Amino acid sequence: MSLITVIIPVYNVELYIGECIQSLLDQSFGDFDIVIIDDCSPDNSITIAREMLSQQSQIRWTIIKHKKNGGLSASRNTGIKVAEGDYLCFIDSDDWIGKDMFSELIKAAEHTQADAVCCNYYLEYEKRSVESFGGVSDEMIFDTAEAVSEMLLCRHLVFSAWAKIYRKSLFTTWKIEYPVGVYYEDVPTTTQLFLKARKVVAIPYYGYHYRQRGGSIMAQKNAKSISDYFVMIQNVENALGEAKGNFEAEFEYLKMDTYRQLLQILVSSNHDDKSKRQQTFDLASDVAKKLRNILNLYKGYLKPAKRLKLRMLSNQFSYWNYNNFSLTKTILKKL
Repeated sequence: MSLITVIIPVYNVELYIGECIQSLLDQSFGDFDIVIIDDCSPDNSITIAREMLSQQSQIRWTIIKHKKNGGLSASRNTGIKVAEGDYLCFIDSDDWIGKDMFSELIKAAEHTQADAVCCNYYLEYEKRSVESFGGVSDEMIFDTAEAVSEMLLCRHLVFSAWAKIYRKSLFTTWKIEYPVGVYYEDVPTTTQLFLKARKVVAIPYYGYHYRQRGGSIMAQKNAKSISDYFVMIQNVENALGEAKGNFEAEFEYLKMDTYRQLLQILVSSNHDDKSKRQQTFDLASDVAKKLRNILNLYKGYLKPAKRLKLRMLSNQFSYWNYNNFSLTKTILKKL
């Protein structure tokens, strides 16, 4: 049995899967096995992965084929069920990892006895790499309440399933799964996991490379991806459950930031069809109202008129980034 089981959902990534697999073969830490979930990929992704893994014998690996396409969450859940490692690590098949990522994460897990360990990551564009915002410069140790608070406030801990290792027992003991059929599935799931973790650690190592590409799930702006923003907020509220009262300010911040992102997406949408354009403006106006309810200080600016200057509003919000937007937990409690 390996110390870490790496779970990789695969669907239509033949241009990128090779770099992902190679980064695993290059790891300085060897006590891990790989579970690849073939989510009915229509291209040569699985063939490429199988050929690369078959040329070595040091790392155990298996490929599980779904009978029908189930999506990212279903694939991760399948991997969790068959995983044998003490720790789980999720990697998206179009991303890759640094050669010391497993070594650094396990070292931190063992000397802190943490239930989850997170590392910094790069945003990988076609011609440049950008260090993610909120990366830590020193090791930081959080108890349960601190970890959930940091994550909801989008500071030193992020919602993503990747760039982390988790004790498998967090999933199995508490029967935690990723919600199937929705976008942003890792937001409520990571909330659940951190609520059950006794200790979460963030390390300053930049170990994960998050590829930015137009065809990825996070780049899509269809009707379902937009509606699932609201589903995500509800799922996070459900995940917090009875603990919500302890994180009321943080939850309001999450809603505010989600509405801000959604509003920016809506005002940048272009529709030739008049009815769709009207639907977009109506939804944008509704989101603006939700923001206004949170940001009472700006109610004079966020007027709920039909001809709301949404483009200008979006430009205003774009400057309210994490570096200079100062709605902290203390201020939120006063709203």
